[in-house]
Amino acid sequence: MQDLLGSIFLHSQHVDFLVVIYQFGSPLWPAEVRDWWGKIPGLLTGSRRSTCTFLINSDSPAEHLAGIKSHHLNLKETYALNKRVYIETKASQLLDTMYMSPSLSGDFGKEIKEKVMKKATDFEGSLSDISTFLSHSFQASPLTTPAAILRSISQSPAQPTHLHDLQISVLESKEPRVYSWAVATVSWTRLAMRPLRLEELATASAITTSTIDASTGITASDLRHEIPMDMERDIRRNLAGLVSMENRYARMIISPATADIALIGHNHPKLMDDSVLTMACLWYLKTVIGDEDQRESRERQLSPISLIDNAKNTMDPVFEFIDYATHYWPMHFRQVQEPTSILRKAVVDFFRTPKVAEQWFQLYLRCSALPPDLLGAERQASTDGKATEEHKCSPGGRPDSISTAPTSDVTSSERLMPASLGSGPLEGAAEDATPQPSAVEMALLVGLSSIIPDLLPNNSSIESPKDAYIRRGHLDRGTAVLNTGSKYYLESAIASQCDNVPLVVVAL
Repeated sequence: MQDLLGSIFLHSQHVDFLVVIYQFGSPLWPAEVRDWWGKIPGLLTGSRRSTCTFLINSDSPAEHLAGIKSHHLNLKETYALNKRVYIETKASQLLDTMYMSPSLSGDFGKEIKEKVMKKATDFEGSLSDISTFLSHSFQASPLTTPAAILRSISQSPAQPTHLHDLQISVLESKEPRVYSWAVATVSWTRLAMRPLRLEELATASAITTSTIDASTGITASDLRHEIPMDMERDIRRNLAGLVSMENRYARMIISPATADIALIGHNHPKLMDDSVLTMACLWYLKTVIGDEDQRESRERQLSPISLIDNAKNTMDPVFEFIDYATHYWPMHFRQVQEPTSILRKAVVDFFRTPKVAEQWFQLYLRCSALPPDLLGAERQASTDGKATEEHKCSPGGRPDSISTAPTSDVTSSERLMPASLGSGPLEGAAEDATPQPSAVEMALLVGLSSIIPDLLPNNSSIESPKDAYIRRGHLDRGTAVLNTGSKYYLESAIASQCDNVPLVVVAL
């Protein structure tokens, strides 16, 4: 690890590093590690104009960094002053933004600021809580009259928990459509497999539990009219104490457990769990991909889709969520401990809808940075392996291949071998010169081994697949491999975070 980090620092170009170290002088950091951190400035002298700033939390001076220019900050001594300055600045910004009245420049404006300063100073919470408190205090006033504003400020809660309870009660008093939007927004922010961009969250929030109901008949055009035009403003107005926006990404302010308790009302729907989020993704994909009226727009919008460049300034809002839904719906399904029959049927129906499933699968390969001909290569590798297996060498001779596939209790005639999974198109699909991916193949590649029995014909079975879970930054995916002798299996086993993935290396 030292060699790796040392190489990064040494060969960096025009990079400003920030190294944050917690309790630098504690036993958490052995002496040799602390000594090594002190060598970083020397490594940077060989770089091209790179710098490094250390942010250290330590009760004693960092002796190992004695040669570096340092600034000592005692936050306890300056917190009261910093808090007052923050409150004054934040209050002034809110007043200027919400009440652009000339009267605020006089004595009345001064009176409001003084009352806000006193109330916010007494508020028991972090600076983040204070920011939420100030926003709520100004937004809670039903009128913009001086009396209403002052009354709203005086009635503001004094603790974060009371503030959250008050915000939830206000939210539950909203009309059902607003509350459903809030439930969807909080659910996606809380359970998303990666942080959602503002544009992605706006589209996802339009897919409520009532939207997923098949009887509604909502089209992609209908969905477009339900997507918020100013998602950040809507979050600020309705979810200021639950969700915040940072650099156009959404995050939860309070813990998921608190959100669970707070948002479950007697007369309102509960938060959406992974089961419902899976259904939402499937509904979205079938609606967007399967809508023939959107074909031209879809092909134009999705042609440049890429995980590397997902900032599309001119993207149609209805397509903003397609990258996330394409890649992560299988992972939401895998999070469900006991899928209901309704959920399993929805997944099976999705795989058995060729027009949607095949287009989704090609998008999935692209979103996952996988080759578009991956299944074809797997079939070829499996076929080659079977052919070689039938011509094993004599005892004592050099083997041409080694089979690592596990045996099964079923006979070969009952077993659906990997090479035959894609021998034909899905039911209802048109014949093509290139074999189309089968439902079983697609389900295996995205790691949905549990759904395979529902996809197989009667009295058919396959060998036990090898599951793998691969994570590279935010790019998470699960997969299951039948052909344990293929290059893809080797790559998956190496990159997998599962302890039970067998990786056998044989020297020939």
